[in-house]
Amino acid sequence: ARRSLQGACQGMGYFYCKVDVQRDFRDGGEVGLLFNVNEGDVFFFGKTIVKGNSRTRRPVITRQLQYLEGEPVDPSQLLQSRQMLLKLGLFRSVEITPRQSGENEMDLDLDVEEAPPGTVSFGFGYGEYELYRGFIDISYSNLFGMNRRGSFRTEHSTLWSRYMLNFQEPYLFGRELLSTTTLLYEKRKEKNIDSGDISYRIEKVSFSTGLEKDFTSRTKGILSYSYSINRTSDVQPDVVLTRDDTGTLAISSITPGIIYDTRDNPFDPTRGFLASLRVKFASEALGSESRFVKTTARTGVYFPVARRVIFAASVRGGTSRVFGETEDLPLVERFFLGGRNTVRGYGQDSLGPIGADGNPKGGNAFAQGNVELRLKVTGNWRIVPFMDAGNVWIDPDDADTSDLKHTYGAGLQYNTPVGPVRLDYGRKMNPEEGESTEKIHFSIGHAF
Repeated sequence: ARRSLQGACQGMGYFYCKVDVQRDFRDGGEVGLLFNVNEGDVFFFGKTIVKGNSRTRRPVITRQLQYLEGEPVDPSQLLQSRQMLLKLGLFRSVEITPRQSGENEMDLDLDVEEAPPGTVSFGFGYGEYELYRGFIDISYSNLFGMNRRGSFRTEHSTLWSRYMLNFQEPYLFGRELLSTTTLLYEKRKEKNIDSGDISYRIEKVSFSTGLEKDFTSRTKGILSYSYSINRTSDVQPDVVLTRDDTGTLAISSITPGIIYDTRDNPFDPTRGFLASLRVKFASEALGSESRFVKTTARTGVYFPVARRVIFAASVRGGTSRVFGETEDLPLVERFFLGGRNTVRGYGQDSLGPIGADGNPKGGNAFAQGNVELRLKVTGNWRIVPFMDAGNVWIDPDDADTSDLKHTYGAGLQYNTPVGPVRLDYGRKMNPEEGESTEKIHFSIGHAF
């Protein structure tokens, strides 16, 4: 009670406010409390002296401050300012020290220690479908000293190659708007899941740009635009594709969405909740050769159930509809499930309808659920038992939970700065006759 009262008093500008408590012992065992409050003088914020920012420009720092010069001093605003500065990821340490500079004025000494702005990360993996795969990511987090971020990432496997250039502007037009622009080039081979022969090749070039706006500390809205050119080639005679999936197809779309996120760490959460909803809209008015509406939703929950055990669960779903002259959703926009990050125990993208050529056709609707117990064994090692479920449907009206495919298994993880390295063993609960009963998956990062 004394600390709460003192904090409330200091929050009104009485920086040197002191609260003493006297106890009055009464008959019958009662104890009375008398609070003596010595407010002192009201102090106001003065100048902020920034030190230690050799690369970062002063406006990047001052726009994160939660107080204004001339306002009554509130220690809680200093704490919030420090947290906002650390959240930028530009500084190893931030210290804000009040210093009396006048009769009723407090200047602030703001000392920062900058973190290295450049990073290089890489990883590798192995999967039964694409065999060997790996990536290299080169990024710089403080371009021109304005917290602008640029990165180049390349990913390769025996089946695909991908190159991405990314640029982020965190304060577009002087407002708290995060702008992200991405250029992507991708070449991919699709193979028959039974014979392993290459069925066709897909080449994709895309441009996307989007905005993110924080409505609260936990809720943000997103709006993005994407334009892609997709070219299918070397289609084998036994492969059945729709008219839109052969040759070259341009897709132009906008995607609004909303995200609610209370996770303590987006890369390795130990507690919190995540929910998101996105609607992708492609039409002729945007310059698209395909017309559809595609909706995806996701929820996730994370919390500790014991000292070294984290419970994690996720539910995802999606549906799509075509309109106008478009008869079928393009192959590159369909939902696919199965593999290391969806339903472990099944081959990559192997769930759902199978075409006459023996390849997965993907679908217009999907449902997926995952549950894990993340048990820390020792150091950076974890054992993770899990259960997965999911399926894909051609017609959203045919979606039925009784059609879900279920798997169970366990994984071994080693935590690294770029996420956990995972080796998962998944087993199908009710495999079809002649179907394999188990799969081993190797990957980097949590499944969800």
